[in-house]
Amino acid sequence: TAVGSGMTALATLMHEAGHAAHFANVTQPSPLNSQERVPTSVAYAENQSMFLDSLVGDAAWRAKYACNKDGTPIPFDIIEEEIR
Repeated sequence: TAVGSGMTALATLMHEAGHAAHFANVTQPSPLNSQERVPTSVAYAENQSMFLDSLVGDAAWRAKYACNKDGTPIPFDIIEEEIR
């Protein structure tokens, strides 16, 4: 597979989408605690990102939401093969 394609690309896309969702919804003030600003601290910012990229490896999520450009879901035998 080409660089930037397949499961790695999907995991990266989901991870970065988590950052986008996080920063698009930060409305609280930004206090400085231990040299980190709370809404942008590593632990706080990575929470949504790691959640979204973890969905890529979840067979049930992929079976329900992963589909091709025509809207056809990934055949479950492909997902099942990756689980085994």
